Amino acid sequence: MATELVLLSEIPATFDMVRLVMTRVCGVHSTLIEFRGGELMSVLDTNHARLVTLHAPKVIQLPEEARAALLGPPPSAFGLWTEVVIPHGAPPAAHVLANAIAAEVRGELRERGLFTESQR
Repeated sequence: MATELVLLSEIPATFDMVRLVMTRVCGVHSTLIEFRGGELMSVLDTNHARLVTLHAPKVIQLPEEARAALLGPPPSAFGLWTEVVIPHGAPPAAHVLANAIAAEVRGELRERGLFTESQR
């Protein structure tokens, strides 16, 4: 099963910023691809295995809006919610990369919670 995380930040993870972090963490032969006009970005390692997929950030007006979808309380301040998926079986470099992206935007990576039917 994939690892579903959320990047909570005030700064968006842009294509250029993710490319710089990817190169620093994974090397110059890794690849960043963008789908659907920036709706999704995926980082591939040198063997073309997917390491991390980032969804376009969504604006969050109130932290309480995100509370039901997180394990644990949200940070006191953040404006953007970016879904981050690490495929099942991905190498440890995937988690290192996700954390490096979070650090670059001065954000926090959190685990996704599960919605109950009454929370949808």
